[in-house]
Amino acid sequence: MESSGNYKLKATMSSDSTSVVLEYQLETDIPATISIHDMKGVKLESMNTTGQQDQLTLLTRDWVPGVYVA
Repeated sequence: MESSGNYKLKATMSSDSTSVVLEYQLETDIPATISIHDMKGVKLESMNTTGQQDQLTLLTRDWVPGVYVA
């Protein structure tokens, strides 16, 4: 998944399918929050960014298989 506009977000699943690495690149260094929701709109995770460009690791082993939105 990649997004465009004021940010770029890329998700990469680990080889053992228990985590996802979210790489982000923001246009500015202003703190932001990345939230993950299921298709019903339920928020599963919410993380604050720590810089203009970085990556976050989400543990997904307990997530139900499905589609998620960041």
